[in-house]
Amino acid sequence: MGLAVVHASGLIIHSFGAAAHVSFLKAGERFPLPLDCGDLVVSGYHLIMGTVTELGYAPILVVPNHVEAHHAKEAAVLRRLGRVLTMHQRSNAMCEAAAHELRAEFDLAAVMIWILDSNREHLNLAASVGVQKPENGLPTVLRATGGSTCLAEIAVDTRNAIELESANDHILSATTEARVCYVSAGAISVFPLILSGEVLGVVEFVGREHDEQFVSARNLFPVIVEHLTLAANSAIMFERVERLASHDPLTGLANHRCMQEFLTARLDEAKRIEAPIAAAMIDVDHFRRFNEEEGHDAGDAVLRLVADALQRCSRNYDLVARYGGEEFTVLMPGADAETILHVADRMRAAVEQIPYYNAEGDPRQVTISIGCAVFPNNASDSTTLLKAADMALYRAKRNGRNRVEFATPSLDVVTEEAPAVARAQAFAVEIARQLKLPTADRKYLAEMLRSGKSVDSPVPQILTRIAEYATMLAADPEPASDSVKKQIHAIVASLRSAA
Repeated sequence: MGLAVVHASGLIIHSFGAAAHVSFLKAGERFPLPLDCGDLVVSGYHLIMGTVTELGYAPILVVPNHVEAHHAKEAAVLRRLGRVLTMHQRSNAMCEAAAHELRAEFDLAAVMIWILDSNREHLNLAASVGVQKPENGLPTVLRATGGSTCLAEIAVDTRNAIELESANDHILSATTEARVCYVSAGAISVFPLILSGEVLGVVEFVGREHDEQFVSARNLFPVIVEHLTLAANSAIMFERVERLASHDPLTGLANHRCMQEFLTARLDEAKRIEAPIAAAMIDVDHFRRFNEEEGHDAGDAVLRLVADALQRCSRNYDLVARYGGEEFTVLMPGADAETILHVADRMRAAVEQIPYYNAEGDPRQVTISIGCAVFPNNASDSTTLLKAADMALYRAKRNGRNRVEFATPSLDVVTEEAPAVARAQAFAVEIARQLKLPTADRKYLAEMLRSGKSVDSPVPQILTRIAEYATMLAADPEPASDSVKKQIHAIVASLRSAA
């Protein structure tokens, strides 16, 4: 509360307490209205006007307007939240920022937000603040429809908000929220994020135990949810457009442009740290004939099945892309010849095991042919790397399909830029691969070819012989493919017999 003393002339003589927060009630200011104007409500305060005394002074009692102050606080909260929501274009970053802001603003025990995934079948945990690691009981994936494993799933399925006075009032919250929050959980409010009849996500507010302010904050939650829904929709739309620009809509894999950008970036990195990068070109065997016999819908289904198999066999940091038509590309940073050949054969076997039946119920065999190449052994840049893998792919198809072939510079993509050492390394890799030498010995081989000297190894003689043969084959300026293959097979046979 506060008090202001005003002279009959309108001059403010004294100002105490809350009166000092009203601009025209500060000492020295003039009251803008006649003193008999009656009580006023201004700037969140209620001014109760007193009568002018015989001495010519009138008191003005200043009482805070709690309703207006509460509305002003809510407006400030929404302004701060609005700034947070507009700072991020992607859903995860937006949800993380919003969750931290909401928990700090209302002093909550926890905030969790789930957002619809790109397949529109599940909702993934986008942000969680105030809870322990998800493996301790908090679900990270919710079903978009038909789920009943937690309060959030029930809110999504019923499309209704859920309000609990205590986390222990429901068996689901007693086993999740009551257990995963760092502090003791109290009241809970769960809201589905719905726009135009479509569920976009769900947000859960968890109050602290015995927190009376949570009840008053609940009145603002529906407005916050509306803001969060609009922001989530904008982020989802942005990510959807961004994904369409970088991914193939049929298979969900990276498209050709995305693949080229990834290869350029990873190749620059490989040159900087002197590491290999492997590429595999993959083609679905007899796909054109399959399309003509079974129809394009069946062909699209097969491409999706192949894409899924390739994705399952790759590492998290590899890139699987649709090159175009029935061709795919796999890029594996840090992979040498042995690694790419192993992964490629695993992919070939996975596709071969795809159980596909046509519309009549007849089984159809699906197979792929794969050509592999490695930088810097087979190429000096992204163009020659893909060309080397592509030439190896054509050889795989010529040699009967449903197989994996590895490229060498002399056999497939001899370029002026390919140094003799790289060519020799490629020959050595091929010879060592056929001999099934361990990876450690292959590294010794590479070191020998780079330095020109023998190195310490459990089998120095056979490594030295391989290095000599590889250097000799690489020195041929115009090697014939069949001739070199025969020589390599002869070398392998002689080394095996000598062993």
